[in-house]
Amino acid sequence: MWPSSHNLSEPVEPLGLGNRSAVWSFSKRQQGTLGMTTYRAYRLDQRHRIINGQWLQASSDAEAKDQAEDLCEEGAPTIELWQATRLVDEIDCADDA
Repeated sequence: MWPSSHNLSEPVEPLGLGNRSAVWSFSKRQQGTLGMTTYRAYRLDQRHRIINGQWLQASSDAEAKDQAEDLCEEGAPTIELWQATRLVDEIDCADDA
C-alpha cells in the first residue's frame, strides 16, 4: 500500500546510468521553493569515475555552473553537473586553474 502522500504520476526509481545509478528521477520534486532548482554535481577522477557528489540549489543553469566550478579541487579534474536526468555541463577543472 502506498502512503497517502505518494503521487503515482511521479516515479521515484533509479535511472540505471552506469556508475551514476545514484541519480534519481523526482520529476516535479526537482523544483524547490522560490524558483530554485535542485542539481547534482559529481567530482570525477581521471578515469571519469565518481569520487563524490554534492546537491546544489540554484535559480538557473548558469548559477549552478558557477557553484559547481567552486567544487574543483586537486584529484578531481572534472565535475559533471546534472539536473534530474539532464547533463547540464561537464566542467574541466584544469581550465579553472
